[in-house]
Amino acid sequence: MINQQVLLSRRIPSQQRSKKIVADIVNACRKILKEQGSDVLNTNYIAEVAEVNIGSLYRWFDNKESIVAYTYELMVGEEIDSLMPLFDEISQDVKPDEAIIYMVDILLTAQKRFVKLHQYFYQKYQAQYYVGSQPYVDGQQSWMQAASKWISDVIGRHHHELNAEQCQFKAFILTRAIEGVMLSAVTDNPHILEQDKFREELLKLALLYLFSPD
Repeated sequence: MINQQVLLSRRIPSQQRSKKIVADIVNACRKILKEQGSDVLNTNYIAEVAEVNIGSLYRWFDNKESIVAYTYELMVGEEIDSLMPLFDEISQDVKPDEAIIYMVDILLTAQKRFVKLHQYFYQKYQAQYYVGSQPYVDGQQSWMQAASKWISDVIGRHHHELNAEQCQFKAFILTRAIEGVMLSAVTDNPHILEQDKFREELLKLALLYLFSPD
């Protein structure tokens, strides 16, 4: 179960100077995790690298977990910003198999990035920070639901023998199967994400279903 107190135990700065202090703390946290790993991470070291006093750190964050949580919150925002033009920039002529490959690569890149920063934290709080579950820009669906609709539209443009309901069903199965394998890999065997064979086998599975007759 997600400990909401950990994820929400920080205060929001309003002044520019305070915002810079918070940004320096988060950047220091990210730098330590990237360069040295989670074993050395503690509030004193974060404050040292950020060049702020420990009192300033505790003014904005209750503990190191809340700093890591906010770091992941910002990373989710970065991923979403990169996805914003996804459905507009990709050509309307994209083929279904190309769309599936693109989706797998987008999700896999994000998952590897999130696991690499702090594996234990992301495994524990994956449901909170998984990009696919975040609200889409219209606020009416998640990014994964929007991706499913996009895949359905792509299938429909290239497989006129399928009606809208069949395209939606096939897209739902495809996207949720890919999502399920990704999330299970994070939880059960995160190192497999780095293996080329993982991507190859996942694509093989998805494309086999994509081209299977209804």
